[in-house]
Amino acid sequence: FDQSENFIATAKQLQVMKPGEFKFKVPVEGDISEQASVVFERGVTPYIKKRVHFFQGDACALSEYAESMEGFGTFDAVILANLLCRLPDPV
Repeated sequence: FDQSENFIATAKQLQVMKPGEFKFKVPVEGDISEQASVVFERGVTPYIKKRVHFFQGDACALSEYAESMEGFGTFDAVILANLLCRLPDPV
């Protein structure tokens, strides 16, 4: 669940790609960069990738989405990363 439409679109794109299809440059220093590509851990099958869902929206308003979004139901796991710094009042 992320506010960034681009982040979610990229995540969904990676979900359907084959390993090595998504290439990007990683900055090293100044104008120097290295080519990298996405790989999946051994055992990450197309079936498993289909079970992962990405949603675009405000993570502070999850209850609003719970009833209105298709596919937004129960989960085996939820990953909350890079979220605390984005909360309006994290205390």
